[in-house]
Amino acid sequence: MNVLILTSWSSRRDRPYLGVYFIEQAKAISKYVMNIVLIDIRIIPINEINCKTVGRIVQRKENGIVIYSIDFPSIGFGRIPFLYQNLYNILFYFLYLKVKKIYKIDLVHAHSFYPAGAAAVFWSRYTGIPIIYTEHASSVLSRSISEKLTDRLKQVHAISKSTLCVSKALGQSIKYLTGSDKPIIVISNGIDDAFFKGITNPQFSTINFISVGNLVAIKRYDLLIEAFGKVVSKYPNVSLRILGEGGERKKLEEVIIEKKLEEYVKLMGAKTRIEVLSELRESDVFVLSSDYETNNVACLEALAVGLPVISTKSGGPEDYISESNGVLVDKGDANELSGAMLRMIRDYKNYSANSIREYTYNHYSYPAIARQIVHIYSNAIK
Repeated sequence: MNVLILTSWSSRRDRPYLGVYFIEQAKAISKYVMNIVLIDIRIIPINEINCKTVGRIVQRKENGIVIYSIDFPSIGFGRIPFLYQNLYNILFYFLYLKVKKIYKIDLVHAHSFYPAGAAAVFWSRYTGIPIIYTEHASSVLSRSISEKLTDRLKQVHAISKSTLCVSKALGQSIKYLTGSDKPIIVISNGIDDAFFKGITNPQFSTINFISVGNLVAIKRYDLLIEAFGKVVSKYPNVSLRILGEGGERKKLEEVIIEKKLEEYVKLMGAKTRIEVLSELRESDVFVLSSDYETNNVACLEALAVGLPVISTKSGGPEDYISESNGVLVDKGDANELSGAMLRMIRDYKNYSANSIREYTYNHYSYPAIARQIVHIYSNAIK
């Protein structure tokens, strides 16, 4: 079986995590499938373009998969979905011409309906190659996409041999937006094996809370900092580290100063995967304060390390957080979030790191996820 994987977004300078899970999942699947070819179309801001590689098709092999990539400046197209989709389709066409000279593709797996899913549907009409697609987009979860993009979602969902998504809540939103009763299969993102190894329980006098994610409005770090301020007023022997970078940094720095939390809250900036793992191992509790999360891999990575988690009821986390590994709170409520953090200060040592890690490995490790996806591949090409 030869499978072509098509991604909708890639890592960027200020968001190094973006899209990395597509590649990691492909590597895991390659252990069960003959050939995995991944097309990585990077339509990125001009200031991130390397003039030596712009517009060039680059081929590389990486841990059992073949990756064809191309960098192209967005030149404002990102604000106009129609133009962005057409640009993506053209770049995909040129990459596909390269791929088909070497591989006879049996199946296309597109990640997210826009733009990868729409491109896969467009070319499937000419090639006859079946497609499946996995939805990840928070804009679908929040049901905030435009009418035209909703029409595109309906088309991708209808034509795909199978529609996958990364959480039950996201699946419900797809059904709502498409008005279709077509079955949707929920398969989470996977977790790298490194996060399951070498659990450490920090022996610090300070209780260390940690959060990982881009500094963007939907993450509600302003709410987290507000809630944490209430915790500090009652239990000053605590710290909060936020790992990530983004456009909200200046605003968050001002909130930290306004609430006189400079000693307690640290914005750590963007970190590598190894650095994130190291920071998680030196923490006691993971906190997620988002309004919307389709899945949230960082939260699952914290569970893989063995940390208990506090999370808002933001969509994806409801699938895997229970009384045995954490606490769920209503989104947008600083008082409830601070109350959960205060309870966790009292109770966090009662959670079993080994039990949390074992549950997470059995359900969310890459081998567990890959086997489910390969089964769907086999059914799609029958």
